[in-house]
Amino acid sequence: MKQVVILIHGYNISNPSKTVGKLRDPFEKLGCIVENHTYGYLPLPIQITRRNPRIAKKVAGRCKYWKGKGYEVSLAVHSNGAAIARIAREIHSAPIDRILAIHPALRTTLTPAQGAKRTIVVFNGGDTAVVAGGWLGKISKWIMPKSWDTRPWGKMGQTGYNGTAGNVRNINTGEIALEDKRCWGHSDEFEKGKHEYWLPVLAYDLINGRNK
Repeated sequence: MKQVVILIHGYNISNPSKTVGKLRDPFEKLGCIVENHTYGYLPLPIQITRRNPRIAKKVAGRCKYWKGKGYEVSLAVHSNGAAIARIAREIHSAPIDRILAIHPALRTTLTPAQGAKRTIVVFNGGDTAVVAGGWLGKISKWIMPKSWDTRPWGKMGQTGYNGTAGNVRNINTGEIALEDKRCWGHSDEFEKGKHEYWLPVLAYDLINGRNK
């Protein structure tokens, strides 16, 4: 089956090539077409609330385009990219076969892409960025109630997925036997000395690994 992978970066990123963009090479080596969906540098949470639905609609459009061409569609997302993927699936019915969610800024019980046959959630206990995002999400719920669905932020990036879906695989990068490959923080898996190990492993697991 032909494979396409759509990369979606986080919200406070001016250069996606420093995070999810580093996944292009590992996926291309697996024979995948890789599409980097960039949406610009958005430093303020209020910008995310307003723009996430529009971004998600565009992502859903790309998923449907590739599905119509006979491809299996995978998403590899970081931080707010997971919230965008969630909205694309739930609101715009994006066809998502697999998803790799690295430090997802999602509430812990939400499935990143409902119905995907393979879901990998990457987390570690040092991710404080998603904790702050979770509190912002709760505060915004009272200020702007409608934002609760368009910004489903939470601390999944710190604790992993804790919902009921049976096909979600959690990977805690802070607790592995190889001490020099352990990660601590919101984007540590993309840092030099870490990404060379983690990103090829995660890419392979998404495309060829087990479903749980």
